[in-house]
Amino acid sequence: MGGLPQQPDPQAGASTASGSAEAGRSREPAERLRELEERLRASEERFLQFAEHIDQVFWLVDWSANRMLYVSPAYARLYDRSPEELYTDRDAWKRAVHPDDVERIERTYLQEVTKGGWEEEYRIVRRDGSIRWIRDRAFPIRDARGGVYRVAGIAEDITARRAAESELRASEEKNRRLLENDPDHVLIYDRQGRIAYINHTAEGFTPAQVLGKRAADFIHDEDRGAFCQALEEVYTKGQKADLDMRDVNGRCYAVRLVPLQNRGQIEAAMGVVSDITARKQADRALRESEAKFRRLAENIPGVVYLCRNDARYSMLYLNEAVEQITGYPAREFLADRVSFVELYHPADAPGIATEVDAALAERRPFNLRYRIRRRDGKTRWIHEIGVGVFEGQELKYLEGYLHDVSERAAAEEALRHGEAQYRGIFEAVADGILILSLDGRPVEANPAACALTGRTREDLLARRLTEWLYEHAGERYAEFLDALRARQAFHDERNVRVKDGARRDLDLRACVFPYAGADHILVLLRDLSEQKRLERQLQQAQKLETVGRFAGGIAHDFNNLLGAVMGYAQMGLLREDDPREVARCLKFVIEAAEHGASLTGQLLAFARKQVLQPRSVCLNELIQRSVAILNRLIGEEIELEVLADAGLRPVFVDAGQIEQVVFNLAVNARDAMPHGGKLTVRAQPIHVGEAEAKALGELAPGDYALLEIADTGVGIPADVLPHIFEPFFTTKEHGKGTGLGLATCYGIVKQHKGHLAVESREGAGAAFRVFLPYAQAEPDPVARSADAALFPKGHETVLLAEDEASLRVLVAELLAQLGYTVLQASNGSKALEAARAHGGPIDLLITDVVMPEMGGRELAERLRGQFPNLKILYTSGYSNQAMAEVKVFGKAASYLAKPFMPSVLADEIRRLLDGKA
Repeated sequence: MGGLPQQPDPQAGASTASGSAEAGRSREPAERLRELEERLRASEERFLQFAEHIDQVFWLVDWSANRMLYVSPAYARLYDRSPEELYTDRDAWKRAVHPDDVERIERTYLQEVTKGGWEEEYRIVRRDGSIRWIRDRAFPIRDARGGVYRVAGIAEDITARRAAESELRASEEKNRRLLENDPDHVLIYDRQGRIAYINHTAEGFTPAQVLGKRAADFIHDEDRGAFCQALEEVYTKGQKADLDMRDVNGRCYAVRLVPLQNRGQIEAAMGVVSDITARKQADRALRESEAKFRRLAENIPGVVYLCRNDARYSMLYLNEAVEQITGYPAREFLADRVSFVELYHPADAPGIATEVDAALAERRPFNLRYRIRRRDGKTRWIHEIGVGVFEGQELKYLEGYLHDVSERAAAEEALRHGEAQYRGIFEAVADGILILSLDGRPVEANPAACALTGRTREDLLARRLTEWLYEHAGERYAEFLDALRARQAFHDERNVRVKDGARRDLDLRACVFPYAGADHILVLLRDLSEQKRLERQLQQAQKLETVGRFAGGIAHDFNNLLGAVMGYAQMGLLREDDPREVARCLKFVIEAAEHGASLTGQLLAFARKQVLQPRSVCLNELIQRSVAILNRLIGEEIELEVLADAGLRPVFVDAGQIEQVVFNLAVNARDAMPHGGKLTVRAQPIHVGEAEAKALGELAPGDYALLEIADTGVGIPADVLPHIFEPFFTTKEHGKGTGLGLATCYGIVKQHKGHLAVESREGAGAAFRVFLPYAQAEPDPVARSADAALFPKGHETVLLAEDEASLRVLVAELLAQLGYTVLQASNGSKALEAARAHGGPIDLLITDVVMPEMGGRELAERLRGQFPNLKILYTSGYSNQAMAEVKVFGKAASYLAKPFMPSVLADEIRRLLDGKA
């Protein structure tokens, strides 16, 4: 009752009617007027009786006065409110309407009712809080002039209808979703065969391509006629039809056509289309698989069977291969004229039945190996795999496969025999053998491995290699595992402490090999301890032999130097009245002594006794210093040529080590020229480009100094060339070489971050090329001249311990001239006595490393207890002995190799005392 006028007047309608009657009476006779009034009252009574008893709410509004004239009693039942409130309160109708609908119905009522009518559906809220849906209709009542003076309306409860419509919409939405999500295609075909509806299109089509088009246009040419005929029968006979067909893309569908009737007339046809492409393909694949299986079963070398589980294992299917194995054709078994049971070897028959029964009881496959006797009497070994086929609890039959394994059985027997032989070899071989899993877990060890390591077999199998062989070399062990997992051979040498505490040199070689049906690691261990000892003896003997070759030449040079020293010393004495002449003679003596010290240094380098300290070195000078020894090494039959580039920059190397490389390569070249030849030593700069660096390997592109030692000897064979830098690899006859010379050279060059390469052809000589990195600084300067005025002086107290009297007196006189207080002693014990007798502080100890009674190390330690700030300067002709002592005292100690120049001694003393060491 939206938009109803307010202030009702129940008599207003009667007054209005009376006014009209009076006007009529002025125009018509009284009788006519009374008749009309009677008819009107009768009509109003009928209307009121009707309005009072209907379920709908009838209402009447005075439009111009905006008030309710009448509302039927159904208002109280439907709205759960009193009709009287509508006559007294013009907003009462709003309180009954749902708040969300008030504005809408009031607006539309005022806009539409005078235009010819108004109709709205809205909700009301009853006093109990329940909500009902109302359908309210109103129409205007016009006067003679066409103006609206009344509005009548009727409201009815449509809650049930709205609920039904909502359920219908939900049902339709549900059905729509079901159709849209149905994997099958649902189509509606009109009587012309066009597609009027489809829930979703098939693969490869869009709705625009399908809707409104003839269904036949989408069907494969070969199936189009059958579809059209089936659709025609649906329309004409009203019967459903089922058929399979393909679309134009070749996909397969199962189609069910159903007539759609309305009032007994077939208006359309519905098609339910299922994509069966996959099923068709599966069917085709199944048929092909069955055919393939049959071909396979007929051609397989073994026997495929299907049999009953009876006492004879009666055959239901058997391929023809059975004749090759048993000598009987398949038809003999299928006709039950022969049975496998009759062919079983008597010794194996009981076990076969027992295993089959047990497998069937546990519903697992049975796996059999037994012997049969063929038709020709020969015995064959059979391997059979089978299974029981059940339907529910009932065993229907057995199926399986069997084949002849006689050859394999013979091979296994041979393998068992071979394994016994292998076990004998494994137990008797002298080398230690370990077998590991690929993750490094020991699984087997032979007696030799136990003896080699001093451990029991159980102990070896319980310990990984990291617990004894690679105990402190985790990275090397990781390389070991990585190489073997990559299926690469591995070689290593380890010095190992065995269980009894002794140390042994072990040669380890490992590879991957099959063992126990899987890949394992085979480790061979060989004791090299005795071999190493003999090689060291042989190496020392060869070194002594080499030293002997040029000892005479060195002695000759040293005698010449001594002759010069003695001669110039005597000349100095004879001319003592002439200081200039004496100074000239002394200068020659110093030069000769420096030359002698150089010869001694070269001898120590050759003997590898010098301290290894890299520094900036002029490579040309190093080669020139080596020429004398090289001439002694190679002999008179070989011509020596030295080529040095004057512009070569200094290199950062240990001079003694590089001299050792030169000597070793020279000796190698000498041995390659037994009948004489030419040895060329060349030093020059070289630039290594990207391509050459890649070819050399392990060398970065850039600028290097190249030291080349080339000979005209016999050359190196191609098969030998890849191995020449391997330790202990030698082509010389037994006793002539250890195979360590070139390996040593290679190691030294690599330590200097350089590279050693070789170029050689058999019969065409060899050229060894050493690439050395340049130094960042200029070469170390040569010691300055012995000008006493330039010597640094001091005032500290120095204790000098030296067992060589002449050297001790010389050093003491020098230090005294430089201002030091000097205490002298010929050994460590006397040095301690001199310190106690002095009674005062001592700033510096100068001591020889090796002395009688007490050496320099013990002396220094005992004096340090008295003088904590004591500085120590060791001197020795064997530098390796001194280096360990220097390391003990850190920066408070230093070392000078004998012989040394007085100026060098003076500089080193000040450097120590001034804290610059």
